Amino acid sequence: MEQLQKWRKPDGTLIRVPIEDEIRSVLIKEKYQGNHLKVCIGTDSQVKARVTEFATVIVFLRKGKGGFMYVDLEVHADINTNPNFKSNDALKEAMGYIVGMGFAFKAKPDAFASSACANKMVQ
Repeated sequence: MEQLQKWRKPDGTLIRVPIEDEIRSVLIKEKYQGNHLKVCIGTDSQVKARVTEFATVIVFLRKGKGGFMYVDLEVHADINTNPNFKSNDALKEAMGYIVGMGFAFKAKPDAFASSACANKMVQ
């Protein structure tokens, strides 16, 4: 099965350079402007008939003004903390895996990068 990786800006504009180059240019620009960033990454999926589409977003949050630092990385998972939802079955395993790699873990309702941002890309 073929997997397509198409990175787009929130307005839908296709990013035509490797994502690493795009991120590098954003980080350089933000550093030049004196912004302090927090980076959040989230993934969401949408089932459409027999196909499941996935979207991953990289969110840069500006925190005030001042010196630039590459700070905390949070992984936002589209997993519900309410046991009445099916995605909750994966909560413990996903949290253990992500925290075990040294990243901060966020699940619903705190996982806005996946549940709000990535979700918009797969609708």
